[in-house]
Amino acid sequence: MHVYNLWHAGCRDVIRETFDSSTRMGRSVYEALGVPREKADRMVNAFVTTDGKSMRDLAEHYDPDVSALENQPYMENARKMIKVWEAELVEDMKDILASDDTKTGS
Repeated sequence: MHVYNLWHAGCRDVIRETFDSSTRMGRSVYEALGVPREKADRMVNAFVTTDGKSMRDLAEHYDPDVSALENQPYMENARKMIKVWEAELVEDMKDILASDDTKTGS
């Protein structure tokens, strides 16, 4: 909730302490599973983009004076977003894995 408190206070350049290391670890896991580095980078970037958009969208419903679990607009939107971004990310990951980087120059 700290990120939402910062956002609510007007901070727009929020640097989440463990977010970077978590995404770097995720990229390393993809590579350990045999995903080429460029595709692993693209997969992580897809996640980061989706996460950032979701964080900004949910920040609109955050109220620092109400527990997130008791904030119905926040919880309803979080539930909707989880379904949407999970489906979008699955498709993005499939597309990235299926892409032929030698043909696209990516």
